[in-house]
Amino acid sequence: MIKTMTGRSCNLIFILLLILFTFCSCAGGLSRKEASKLYYNLGNAYFDLGQNDKASDAYLKALSYDKKMKIASFNLAKSYIEANKFTDAIAILDKMLKKEPKNVILLSAKAYCIYRFGDTEKAYELYNLILRIDSGNVEALFNSAVIKVEEGSYTDALEKLEILKTKKIDDDKILKRINSKIGEIYYNAGEYYQSIDYLKYTQENDPENIGNLKMLFDSYIQIQAYSSAIDIGNQILNDEKDKDILFQISFIYLTAIEDRDKGISFLSQAIAEGFSDKEKASLLMEKLPKEMLRSISTILKKEKLLD
Repeated sequence: MIKTMTGRSCNLIFILLLILFTFCSCAGGLSRKEASKLYYNLGNAYFDLGQNDKASDAYLKALSYDKKMKIASFNLAKSYIEANKFTDAIAILDKMLKKEPKNVILLSAKAYCIYRFGDTEKAYELYNLILRIDSGNVEALFNSAVIKVEEGSYTDALEKLEILKTKKIDDDKILKRINSKIGEIYYNAGEYYQSIDYLKYTQENDPENIGNLKMLFDSYIQIQAYSSAIDIGNQILNDEKDKDILFQISFIYLTAIEDRDKGISFLSQAIAEGFSDKEKASLLMEKLPKEMLRSISTILKKEKLLD
């Protein structure tokens, strides 16, 4: 989604630019401290809008007026990370870490930067360093667990996430991410009942997380809870017309529930959205009741989904 300049941040940008233009054109103008603060706030507004290059320029301008403004340096590094300028970001963070080598906020930012750069092993080492400094650091525990999930080390990941579950965390977003990640681990491990226990809250509490909804959808199919699968499938389809979800729902209606009309309706929608998997189409034919074979094969042959 493209972020447009609307809302509070845009109004703030307009006001700040107006102040800078007005005072910089006046005799005397702003003090260096005042100018630095204004440019810093301007950078934050641009950063909130995802305009990272403009944010970086504003932070650099703030630092030109006040080189000791640490928060501007830190936010400049963050803007570089979001702009994929990882080398520039690390250079800033390393300079700051020379003065504060045990600053977990700086270490976390560097670990995230290195993770984004693609060096997950080095990022994991940094997160472990943070945990040696602060054993209960929520960000380090969660992000190191994410890395272990990506590596397929589910036991290690679960161990860290279970530690997080014992903590009193008031941030709902973090709690959702923890439960989602545990659900993902169980799903990837083929433990579908356990995955449902964690992913089912996505349906109401995090409905925009389509990836989790798809795992939940498939988990219900795997345990043959077809009614629940259809409910989740339709929720996904309200957001995006996914050809594979449409086909899977048609598969359920045609083979498990044996509702020919609904099955054909969803199959037609799947084909209209570009479904073209011959292997899945052949599997459908194998599972169909005899009385549906002719009508469904006609549809599939017409679309060249059967040889």
